[in-house]
Amino acid sequence: MKKSLDTVVKVLVPIGALGMGVDQSDVDAGIAQGAHVIACDAGSTDSGPAYLATGLAKYSRDAVKSDLTILMRAFSIARRSTDAFGRLVCVGVMSWFAFQTFENIGMTLGLMPMTGVPLPFLSYGGSSMFANLIGFGLLQNIYARQRG
Repeated sequence: MKKSLDTVVKVLVPIGALGMGVDQSDVDAGIAQGAHVIACDAGSTDSGPAYLATGLAKYSRDAVKSDLTILMRAFSIARRSTDAFGRLVCVGVMSWFAFQTFENIGMTLGLMPMTGVPLPFLSYGGSSMFANLIGFGLLQNIYARQRG
């Protein structure tokens, strides 16, 4: 576990708070500051958010914050729901998004095996985005029905 955390620190510290810039990223060349954790090319679809995080760290942080905001909002909708079915659907969609978010971030940092789980609303893929939008629509429907 300590070796994994050391690798994460070696990768994240040189990137900085604002990122390296889109054209200055070492990921374009295939190697990120000598670390093998996020060594991916720009066309990779599995580690696309890692490429974004290296080039533009602020925007990647904002995207992950928006995913976490959706999770908090889903928890709020589930807590305020009056019927059991709506509460269960909210908890299911929330756990689905949470699993995908934490699994993808763990894969990118090298703490979990690469399985191809997309980052909700950020990773490339039409069917993944379609399924995420259906889940988000379910949350919105439950919210609208509980308001009256």
